[in-house]
This record gives sequence, structure tokens and C-alpha cells, in this order.
Amino acid sequence: GLQRCAGFECRVSTLLPRDDLRWGYRLWSLRDSQLLVKAQTLDAAGHVINQVAFTELKVNVAPRQSLVRDSLHQPPGYAVEQMKVVPVSLQSQGWALSSPVPGFKTVGVFRRSMSVGSKPSEVLQWLLSDGLASVSIFVQSAADLSEPVAPEQRVGGTLALSRRIGDSWLTVMGAVPERTLRRISEAIVRVQ
Repeated sequence: GLQRCAGFECRVSTLLPRDDLRWGYRLWSLRDSQLLVKAQTLDAAGHVINQVAFTELKVNVAPRQSLVRDSLHQPPGYAVEQMKVVPVSLQSQGWALSSPVPGFKTVGVFRRSMSVGSKPSEVLQWLLSDGLASVSIFVQSAADLSEPVAPEQRVGGTLALSRRIGDSWLTVMGAVPERTLRRISEAIVRVQ
């Protein structure tokens, strides 16, 4: 159907999941350009669990140099850290899924060099996607962590589950149903 959002007439589309491993979505896009202006994540009962939307939008406006320049200004007390990101193969890192989750495929595996406090640390990021939803798996050496990892954290429709496998901490994070994250987390195995 058609509805107004951010002052524009929008086409509303609803995407319903075929199984209980993913959420549904309701999307508002500008009728003329298809620009997405509002998105709702829906649980199995159709209730909104997360929403993002423009409240005001101006299209076809020339950018102002001062606005772009000011947005790049670094506030006092903050430092920019360059993170080294290297694509790697999952096999070379020694991890696998013992039983894949239907529809989800590996779309990227990266080794990230970063600082935890003052000491350097390596983090493996493994990305899975079904083409709409995505799940990130972070693998980090337990020795690199200065404080314990919370086993479960939730922000809106995004959930993070953490567990330890040997000398590594795994954090599985995504805007998918809890059963999907648990299934992925429980299927992660060390193969090296």
C-alpha cells in the first residue's frame, strides 16, 4: 500500500519469513526513487521489535562544503585508530560450522588488528548472511581480554551471545531470532 513518511508518499512492503530462523520486515520507500526511509523489524507475531526512520528528509539538495568539513572534524580528547583488516579463509583460521543454518552462508572472513587498552589484539570476524539479515561471529583470544565477557547482551532487535571454546572467546551477534543465534553459536567448532 501507500503511506506518508518523512513528508513523502511511500510504498509500503512487508517481507514475511518462511521459517522461524529470521524476522519479518516492513519497509517504506519513496514512491519515485525507491529510497528506503523507514524500516521495521517484526517478530513472529508481527509485533515491531525495532524501527529506524527518517523524521525529516530533503532530497536533491546540493551538499554544503562547511557541513561536510565540520563532520570530519575530530573532537578534542578523541583519537582515530587505524584498524588493519585482512581477508582470510575460514579454513586457515581453523573454524567451521558443524551444521549449517538453512539459508545462511559465509559472506566474509577477516582478521582485524586492534588495540585492547594499550596492548595489540587480533580478532577474527566471520560474517554470515541470508541475503537480508546478517550475523557476525567474533573470535578473540581469551588472554587478550582484560575483563570477562557477558554471556548475553541485547539492544533492540540485536542480540549477542558469547561463549568460550578452549583459549578463545566467541561472540555471535545479529538482528535475528535468539534460536538462530543459539543454533549458529552451538554449531561453531574448532577444526585445527
